[in-house]
Amino acid sequence: MLFRSYKASEIVTLFSGEKQELFIYKIGQQKPDKLRIEKQTLDGKIKKIMVHDNKLQVEYYPDENLVIKRRRIKKKDSTKQVYDHLLLVKKNYDVSIVGNADISNRKCDLISITPKEAGSRPRFRACMDKEMLLPLKRETYSSNGNITYMSTFTDISFNPSFDKDY
Repeated sequence: MLFRSYKASEIVTLFSGEKQELFIYKIGQQKPDKLRIEKQTLDGKIKKIMVHDNKLQVEYYPDENLVIKRRRIKKKDSTKQVYDHLLLVKKNYDVSIVGNADISNRKCDLISITPKEAGSRPRFRACMDKEMLLPLKRETYSSNGNITYMSTFTDISFNPSFDKDY
């Protein structure tokens, strides 16, 4: 069963040498085309709110009291673009299911995406929800094996109700 909509929190860690930056994202995806993301610090301070549909994207930065509006350009043939990207992945990476995981009380497949030529590109790991086919955890490793990015969904609910003004 594929989801139509979801609400979740996502914890994102960016690694740069010895330094780590943590952010919390509050996400609401209302199918078919509405998305709202709030980027927060660990103490709950909102750093950015981004809302978009197929026509308009609005970003708000409260610290700067700045609003940016942009028209969204509708992609002509996204199916072909996705197919082309998958061909590039297949050409340069080995993709395999290497185990199982439990993320936010959801059963997931652990997927490894490793460059065919070791050390030439970053490698990735993802935990893909078995039922909803949504990546609930993602990790990126540099070509020398150091982790550079990690995100994990928490408190996820599928097909939730949304307020009229969400």
